[in-house]
Amino acid sequence: MKTIAIILLLAGFHNQSFSQSQMELNRNAAIEFEKSDAKLNSIYKKVMASLETQVQKNDLLAAQRAWIKYKESHCNAFANQYEGGSINSMIYSICLKEVTDERIVQLNRYNEH
Repeated sequence: MKTIAIILLLAGFHNQSFSQSQMELNRNAAIEFEKSDAKLNSIYKKVMASLETQVQKNDLLAAQRAWIKYKESHCNAFANQYEGGSINSMIYSICLKEVTDERIVQLNRYNEH
């Protein structure tokens, strides 16, 4: 798992200067997640608007709520490997971004039908 975190760190911040402080890295990771989250919210709204029945909308809403709980639990569990360390919040944000980007791909499949 620690190897995965290091790979995520390097992949997510390949264009970042390695002279940044941990606080700056944490902030940048949070900003990157916020960008993905904004994109997800935009796509989610479009998908909801495209659904034809209330049953479809209710199903997607329930799925999205369950996904949010999963995302938070999963990323908490992943980041807590680094509990007490200054890297913890960065790992959490990187995980949130990765899981959110995966959800974006899933929601975009609605547009394929």
